[in-house]
Amino acid sequence: MSDNFAAIIQARMGSTRSPGKILAPFAGVPMLKHIIYRLQTIKTIDQIILAIPDTPQNELLYQWAKENSVQVAKGPEDDVLLRFIVAAELFGADQILRICSDSPLIATDFMDDLATHHLEKKADFSTISGNAPIGTVFPAVSFKTLKYIANQTNENRYREHVTTYMEDYPQDFTIARLPAPQYLKNKSFRLTVDVKEDIELMKIIYDRYFNASDPVIDLQQVISFLENNPEIAQINAHVKQNNWRQD
Repeated sequence: MSDNFAAIIQARMGSTRSPGKILAPFAGVPMLKHIIYRLQTIKTIDQIILAIPDTPQNELLYQWAKENSVQVAKGPEDDVLLRFIVAAELFGADQILRICSDSPLIATDFMDDLATHHLEKKADFSTISGNAPIGTVFPAVSFKTLKYIANQTNENRYREHVTTYMEDYPQDFTIARLPAPQYLKNKSFRLTVDVKEDIELMKIIYDRYFNASDPVIDLQQVISFLENNPEIAQINAHVKQNNWRQD
């Protein structure tokens, strides 16, 4: 099994609910940079790629990537599946962690284990077994699987949401599942950034724990903080998650 492993971040400036959120600062650092800091600690990952729409609105994001020495690929805004394929082909990725750009508290320990498990099982698609806080875990998928799906369907549902086809047709794939670590298991905290309440919570977390000399916040510490301070966790607990959110 070819194993050049890339973390591909799907990102765009035109979020429906919070345009430009991916460059919103937490403790003075853009959210996208926090995501990259975390991904850089995952030992299984060979490269990090930013996959952005090829539209004028996203030129600012392209320039940011270049200025910050981040690999970047452009592709269709609405056909996210093709955007991933373009990014993987451009940089020679065989296996992919599909990362959303609204998640600055990725569980790096779990993602490292998931990527390793994905390779060991020679899986087409690997994902969590059970539940974890929104925004902390993401799936792995092989490049050949993405190309297979692209050849199977032009349905918007499957072109806009990269892993939906595998979830709808599991019998067509080798799927591996990995249980969440105990500190994340069945925790309902909302650790993604879509609306102003999410931004408010994330600012509290980053103002409390961010250290520029060691920029990767300990997620277990954050979970303990939220468990011990339920009034803070409630800031965004009421926010309804969009179904099949794109970016």
